[in-house]
Amino acid sequence: YARYGKITIPAVWLFVFLGWSFVTTFFLSGNTLSYYQVFLPVAAMALLIELAIIYKGYALLDAVAVFRIYLYINFLLIILFRQGVSGPERWLLGYRNMQSWTILPVVTLLVIRAFWKFGKLDIVTVLDLMISLITLIVIKSATSWVGAFVYLIFFCISLICYKKRKAIPGIINLFDGLAVSVLFFAGIVVFKLQAVFEPLIVSVFHRDISFTGRTRVWDMALQYIREHWLVGAGYLKRAEYIKLFPDDVFQYPHPHNYFLSLLMQGGIVLLGIVT
Repeated sequence: YARYGKITIPAVWLFVFLGWSFVTTFFLSGNTLSYYQVFLPVAAMALLIELAIIYKGYALLDAVAVFRIYLYINFLLIILFRQGVSGPERWLLGYRNMQSWTILPVVTLLVIRAFWKFGKLDIVTVLDLMISLITLIVIKSATSWVGAFVYLIFFCISLICYKKRKAIPGIINLFDGLAVSVLFFAGIVVFKLQAVFEPLIVSVFHRDISFTGRTRVWDMALQYIREHWLVGAGYLKRAEYIKLFPDDVFQYPHPHNYFLSLLMQGGIVLLGIVT
């Protein structure tokens, strides 16, 4: 990476994030092996993408086109094996609640590639979008539905702005998105205001206001964070989270919230680095 020029500001923050996560994991109660398995591939991919964008963006976009094969195979497996393949509700792209983590980023890059190469959405990319949307509907994951709904809003706004040759409104940016996320985090996870949205949660998403037991793990995570609020306790593996969050009904392999995960992993220091 250093061969190709100076280290960029985003790369510096990535190294700071990884460095602090390693310190808390290695010197506290984290799992070092899990840290290596999770973060080293992520760091390598992030740096590779940054290099590709800076020097050969077209090569990155063409390479991403290969991933549409995974979208199609995953879709066929879901249609043919409705109960799952590698486990209950698990297919090629993972567990149903985690499918959107892969599908939405890949589709985004495929859409960017279409506009870059053709100046419009070509038939194949439209098919990609349809297959992805049907997949997220069929797997019946409320988590994926919320993600897809937000994605479609921003996709439509971006498409309209592109057609009219106008810039995307300034209010739509990462900082404002983070601010909205923090507000939802404080309102729902900390202050438990989800009762206000009970009709939507129950009638549309068919969930109770505990979000299928998530409020219980949030409370346990908050209690843990109160005891390790400054520097956290390092990166933990799934089995350690399940042991840390005992429950008679559900198993919790993680805190089910990004901000809680950051606070447990590296305390307010890591949260400050990310923000």
